[in-house]
Amino acid sequence: SVLAEEEIEIRKNPLKRTTDLLKKVFGS
Repeated sequence: SVLAEEEIEIRKNPLKRTTDLLKKVFGS
């Protein structure tokens, strides 16, 4: 599933996930 693939990406690169979250939150 897409969610599972996303989870794998998050585990491989948590920093990128955090950056993506911050971009969503702050809209930058």
